[in-house]
Amino acid sequence: MKYMKYSLLAAVLGLLVFACGDLGGDEELQSGLSSGGNFNGSSGSGGSSGSGGELCQGQNCCNGAAFDNTTNFCVDDELYPRCNGGAYDPYEQGCFEGKLYKKCSLAGTRGTCVHESLLRCRQEGEGEGKIIKPMPGMTCHENGRITGETLDLFDNARIYKIVQIGNQMWLAENVKYLPVSSGEAGGPATNSKCYGNNPANCESQGRLYDWATAMRLPIGCNGTNENCPQKVGTLWGGICPPSFGIARSEDWQALIEYAGGGAVAGGRLKSRDGWSNNGNGTDNYGFEALPSGYYTALEPNEFNDQGNRAIWWNESQLHSEAYYTTIIASDTEAKINFQQKGFYMAGVRCVHYF
Repeated sequence: MKYMKYSLLAAVLGLLVFACGDLGGDEELQSGLSSGGNFNGSSGSGGSSGSGGELCQGQNCCNGAAFDNTTNFCVDDELYPRCNGGAYDPYEQGCFEGKLYKKCSLAGTRGTCVHESLLRCRQEGEGEGKIIKPMPGMTCHENGRITGETLDLFDNARIYKIVQIGNQMWLAENVKYLPVSSGEAGGPATNSKCYGNNPANCESQGRLYDWATAMRLPIGCNGTNENCPQKVGTLWGGICPPSFGIARSEDWQALIEYAGGGAVAGGRLKSRDGWSNNGNGTDNYGFEALPSGYYTALEPNEFNDQGNRAIWWNESQLHSEAYYTTIIASDTEAKINFQQKGFYMAGVRCVHYF
């Protein structure tokens, strides 16, 4: 009888130890979840929640199915791959090529993140449309910007900064190309200026062009839209680098809507410095809209609004007028309007769809 009592006592103690071991695994899991996912899920049921430490054919069990605890872990009956050998909180983190990132589904996520097991970049805004796949050669930054460079073989191999914004790719600076006469009658117009006739302004903020020059069309196209241009494809290259084209009004409108709509887009596209009267923006996407001003050929001929206004020609036109996009220092709006093609000189931004 004495030996039987000891055997029963030993059995009870063994059951308690086994039960405590299972509780320890669940406690470790819950601790890991509350502390941001720094648990390894290796004790008890292999880090599984809801499996009760049960075994499936001698292996760890997740939602009734066996799994390899060395390569996976289980949370709330869902199986996840370990990241470089470790577990994590799958509600807040994801693994891509052995490195942990925030999940793109989190409301406050910006920058590099994992969405459906793929590396993505989350930009300003809400919804699936803000979760972007960086294109080859582009880099996603922690603030959500996706940046790169492009080579302008038309302009002495000048290198331009570019940014990916939604499903568009834009130059991140104004065009600086100096048009030169072809010497042929009826050749492309070559009217351009540096603000204030200061070459330093061309390098820092881009050149100003009349519409026909920006479009690389004959000067007569400033007075008509007949065969100006003869459309080929969806974008007209103009003075843009290869594979880029002069943005149409619908391209600008798509950018404005993506950046939050007309009332706030200007503030999100403006550079963080250079604007007068505390008019600087947040530059959420790296677009870096600078207040480069414009030139008017109307009497008196003069430069206007450097520090107060950014203005870019659109490809879209009426007859002797063309549309332009503008942002001003005193508010956060972005607007599209139209003006005489030949009487004003403005900046140029180029866009490329992919």
